[in-house]
Amino acid sequence: MDVRGPRDAKQESLDPRDLEISHLKREVAAVRGREGSARLEAQDARKHFADLTSKSKRFDHSTPATDGERQQQRRRLAAQYDLSRVLAEARDLDEAAPKIYEVLGERLGWQAGALWKVEENPDGSRVLRRAGFWRSGGSPPGALEAASEETVFRRGEGLPGRAWERCEPVWVEDLFFDDNMPRKDAAAEDGLRGALAFPIVDGGFVGVFELFRREVLPPDEDLMRTAGLVGSHLSQFLERRHAEDEGDLALIRERAAHERTAGILESINDAFFTLDGERRFVYVTSKAEELLGTTRGELLGQKICEMYPDALGSKSYRATEEALKNGKTAEFETVSPVLGVWISVRVYPSADGVSVLFHSIEERKRAEEVSAWSARLRALQADVGTEFTRGSDMGAILQRCAESMVEHLEVAFARIWLLDEGDKALDLRASAGMYTHLDGPHGRIGLGDHKIGRIAQERRPHLTNEVQDDLRLQDNEWARREGIVSFAGYPLIAEGRLVGVAAVFARRELAEETLEAMASVSDAMAQGIVREQAEEALRRSEERLQQAIAIETVGVIFFEPNGSVTQSNDAFLRMSGYDREDLEAGLVRWDRMTPPEYMPQSLRAVEDFVTLGRTVPYEKEYIRKDGSRWWALFAATRLDGGEGAEFVVDITEAKRAEEALRQSEERFRAISDLVPDLLWSNDPSGATGWYNQRWFEYTGQSLVEDEAYDWLYAVHPDDREASLRAFLDSIDSGEPLWLEHRIRGRDGAYRWFLLRSRPVYDDEGRIVRWFGAATDVHEQRAALEALRESEERYRSLAEATPSIVWTADRNGAVVEEIPAWEEFTGQTYPEYQGFGWLHALHPEDRPPDSLWEEMAASEPETMEEEYRLRRRDGEYRRIVLRGVPIVGEAGETREWVGTVFDVEDHRRSEEEREGLRRAAERERARLEMIMQQMPGGVFIADASGHFVLANDGGRRIYGREIGSVEECARHSRSYPDGEEIPPEGWPLARALRGEAISGTEYCVVSPDGTRRAIRANAAPVFDEEGNVVAAVKAFEDVTGRKEAEEERDRSHSREREARDAAEGAERRLAFYARAREERQIISRELHDRVAHSIAVVRQNLELYEVLRDRNPKAAAAKMELAKEEAKASLKSTRDLSMMLRRSEVEDGMANALAGLKGTTVPMGVRYGSTVTGDEGLVPPHMGNQIFLVLREAVRNAVNHSDCERVEVCLEITREGVIGTVEDDGRGFEPDGTHAGGGLRSMEERASLVGGTFGLRSVPNEGTRVEVSVPLSGPSAR
Repeated sequence: MDVRGPRDAKQESLDPRDLEISHLKREVAAVRGREGSARLEAQDARKHFADLTSKSKRFDHSTPATDGERQQQRRRLAAQYDLSRVLAEARDLDEAAPKIYEVLGERLGWQAGALWKVEENPDGSRVLRRAGFWRSGGSPPGALEAASEETVFRRGEGLPGRAWERCEPVWVEDLFFDDNMPRKDAAAEDGLRGALAFPIVDGGFVGVFELFRREVLPPDEDLMRTAGLVGSHLSQFLERRHAEDEGDLALIRERAAHERTAGILESINDAFFTLDGERRFVYVTSKAEELLGTTRGELLGQKICEMYPDALGSKSYRATEEALKNGKTAEFETVSPVLGVWISVRVYPSADGVSVLFHSIEERKRAEEVSAWSARLRALQADVGTEFTRGSDMGAILQRCAESMVEHLEVAFARIWLLDEGDKALDLRASAGMYTHLDGPHGRIGLGDHKIGRIAQERRPHLTNEVQDDLRLQDNEWARREGIVSFAGYPLIAEGRLVGVAAVFARRELAEETLEAMASVSDAMAQGIVREQAEEALRRSEERLQQAIAIETVGVIFFEPNGSVTQSNDAFLRMSGYDREDLEAGLVRWDRMTPPEYMPQSLRAVEDFVTLGRTVPYEKEYIRKDGSRWWALFAATRLDGGEGAEFVVDITEAKRAEEALRQSEERFRAISDLVPDLLWSNDPSGATGWYNQRWFEYTGQSLVEDEAYDWLYAVHPDDREASLRAFLDSIDSGEPLWLEHRIRGRDGAYRWFLLRSRPVYDDEGRIVRWFGAATDVHEQRAALEALRESEERYRSLAEATPSIVWTADRNGAVVEEIPAWEEFTGQTYPEYQGFGWLHALHPEDRPPDSLWEEMAASEPETMEEEYRLRRRDGEYRRIVLRGVPIVGEAGETREWVGTVFDVEDHRRSEEEREGLRRAAERERARLEMIMQQMPGGVFIADASGHFVLANDGGRRIYGREIGSVEECARHSRSYPDGEEIPPEGWPLARALRGEAISGTEYCVVSPDGTRRAIRANAAPVFDEEGNVVAAVKAFEDVTGRKEAEEERDRSHSREREARDAAEGAERRLAFYARAREERQIISRELHDRVAHSIAVVRQNLELYEVLRDRNPKAAAAKMELAKEEAKASLKSTRDLSMMLRRSEVEDGMANALAGLKGTTVPMGVRYGSTVTGDEGLVPPHMGNQIFLVLREAVRNAVNHSDCERVEVCLEITREGVIGTVEDDGRGFEPDGTHAGGGLRSMEERASLVGGTFGLRSVPNEGTRVEVSVPLSGPSAR
């Protein structure tokens, strides 16, 4: 890089004669310049006819038809963006120039460049002098750089002078043939051929940028436009720098506001992106990049439906479209089709598009699912626990437990089996859901049988989601028929003893949590079953015990199963209210004393008594003689003769006490569980023995046995030591406890709680219990903290804001110091106190003192006024004073709070921008006048597609008035087929979507039906934010050139047909020559072998006739020789016939190719062949020729390439046959020197069947031969 400023050599005084000589030299140079211009004009005239073809060539080169050209176009756009960044960071052109050179060299592929600036000579003339030079890749200085250092250019001289004269980019295709290039020899010495120059204009002409490259390239219209844009950027840069020097600070503040907005969007936790009206990404935050898994560069400018097609039709897509349609903000939650997770979305529509704010709520949704599952689990646990406290029949208890499992685990049906230890089998005792019957093959299952028996035997739970294919299931067909897919079973074990098995079946897949849920209730069920069984055993034991106790303490009756009581003791009579007379009169009957609701229970007891000889102790009510009821415990045994003895114990008081205790416990439990506080109780030593349900729900803890201070684990580690010390001090002193600390919830978050604990004393004043409560005060503490932070923020804001923050009383009098006011105005507090601040306002703007009193007396409302305020340096600056009243409870104004904003710079910027706008309008009018004079057509459309400018050349080509993109598309057809072009496919429509279109061709239909061929370029116009605001299309009529090209193509087509016919004739002659050669071979075989053998046979037969009588033995020998020779002759004849008749591929091409391994490929070379497709599609003559080509290729590979591997592949389709032979040999350069007879033979055989032959070989990398033959057309027939 070598960037130098203009020469600063001191001008010395010159002799008048020297001045005269200099003047004459300048005149001579001017004459020569005019002569050069005349020669250029003559040369342009001679080349006028060739311009049509050269223009076509340039259009073709500028058309981005390939990926490489599209990448080049992206590089040019990137160069413009990088150039904008360089100009934004540079202070002046001299500082920006080196970086501009780097951008153009790296992005656009130029190897050298120069900057020329306009300087004024002593005589007042202006010239271009080199101000800097650039070289790519750190290359040393060259001849062109030295020549540029010594050269100056006037207007029209050399490449820089031409750009100066034309004031537009100038392209030189090849410097060698440019007559107006004084430095062409220096450029040739450096190997530079192509060049481009473009002007820099800032009000007046500033200079020229000049670029060089080593390639010869035709003019690139797109690149020239890019160069023009670069020049425009530099002009705007210089204008902007001038504007900034004059104090245009408003634009800087606006840019800073945009940067602050972007910073705020990047700092929030939510993802944010913005779409334009066509649903293209125009802004994406880094959080959105992270959630979407796509970089910002990949998203910007792309349509959301193309980047994420799965989103079409989703809830988020519909909601966004609805928000855009209604213009209302939308907020919703949904599962994202792109991310596959739950998200919360807020959509904000606007006139330009839509902004979307979203974040993942997957964890919250999972927490809700966990919470719902926990609620069902708690409900199941509560139901099971409640059933075993009711004390009803075992079967009923188990049935309700099974029903609870069906309800809360959401399964098809549930069953419970109990173990019969005597028979070592499981009896079905409960079934709920789809099936409720208890009989059938599942009613009794042996240990180890099927799933249930194996769970009982192994004492391990089991879960499967493949029930329909499980061999341990009794009936798989039933499972498939009923749609049962899953099973979960859990053993019921209490105190190490198997009690039974609980199982569930479901029509959906079950998770492992199902087993966890069953485990949570299996212990309760097992314990309840054991307890019920123990109670039954206890009642039987009590029956035997009552026979031994004194009759006076227990009621004893003797009864008949039919209901009569034959005898009783006094205790029973006292219990029942009857006397002996009633007993003897037969009035005492157990069936009469039994209330109707207990009669079924009594009859079952009688049934047990009759069949078993005893009854299980049971409880029921009896009716006394006076009609009152009393509770009793009954147990009977059968005596001899069928009479029964029953022991009766009055348990009325026990029942009342139990009921009272139960009701008291239920009330306390219900109240404690309803209280939102965390409640607990501990003994006098401090050991906690009870918590309410709220404690377990909040902390997630479970009650730990033998753990005195388990509550400490939920206390915040920082609060734990102080809390334990205060708790122990309270226990030791007996004083109530009062403290605050943080307690961890089940979600891991800590919240502040207020703890209060008081002792409970007995009658003797001793502490027997402590009861405590913890109240959640987290929000109160947070509110206090937030209030403190708010006050601190207000104080910091008032100190940090660039505006002046003020407060005043209800009448507008200042009563507090305002440091920012003092800094701005220079007033001291005594000067602006009260209404003294009004003296800092301009006398013409100063309001009356009564204004504030009137505002205080009126309805409170916000005020805003603009004044001129005297700054401390004496300058009056325009300010906006805003005030907001602080209203009391009664609606009166208590005080005023407000701000003072300095808007002087903003007002000046607005005035200057208005001046710039008027200047832009004048430039627009000038541009329209220039465009109207252009011979071609130019259309300019705004973002809505309506034309803002259409020149006369465009109207002439279309033959009508055109007003919009849609009208143009309506009168346009594709070229050359004449199909309609959809509106969205028209060049200007594509340019409005951000595409740059170059060299596209189409037809225009005139009102008289005439079609004209058009070639057009179109490009979008972007604003500073990258949004498309307009589009420009330039086009020309190329009908004449197209007709010439079509005639040329027809001529070329006829030439190709003639050449193909000649080549076909040559192939047929070669085929006939080979046929003649083969006939000669056959002729030689017949003469040399067959004819010779026949002659030998004839000679021996003649000798046999001569020797037959004279020497029979010799005659016999001659006959044998004749026979042998005849056999040999016959064999030769047959071999020759087979050679003529037999095809090489008679047994199939796959077998023929596989056979080459044994006949052609030597040992040590790996050989493989594959044939795909139907060989029946290939005609025999064609298959034979293809095989011969492949065989010759294999022979060449194994004989000449020193290969280790040969692969042959043959692919047959309905369209054609492709055969390849590849080897890993040494290869060669396929330059024609190796084209021997073998290669020519393979080419000829391929052409005989209408095919093509291809060869690719690379030294040291092997060779590939390919023959391709079509199966349609004359060759196939």
